[in-house]
Amino acid sequence: MTDRVLLALDRSGHGREALETTAALASALPAQVLVLHVHETPLAAAIGDEAALRRAGVESAGAARRLVDRAVAGPGPRRPGRRRGLLGRPVRGGPA
Repeated sequence: MTDRVLLALDRSGHGREALETTAALASALPAQVLVLHVHETPLAAAIGDEAALRRAGVESAGAARRLVDRAVAGPGPRRPGRRRGLLGRPVRGGPA
């Protein structure tokens, strides 16, 4: 039986659909969800500020991190100091 599911996430509509499908699948199995988002930074992004990058359509490291954090947090209210995963599951460490 599958006990882990890999979610490859991006900012497209397909990424949102993948998030919803993965959450439903993980709940039905039940399985742990591993979230993968590749943040590729052009050289120019290393010297630009986040607002300038957003205007240019370039994803900043902060924007990439927030995308993954929102996916992991899932729907519902957030409690200070507690990290919850998809469908309210606790989140274990991982790279910052």
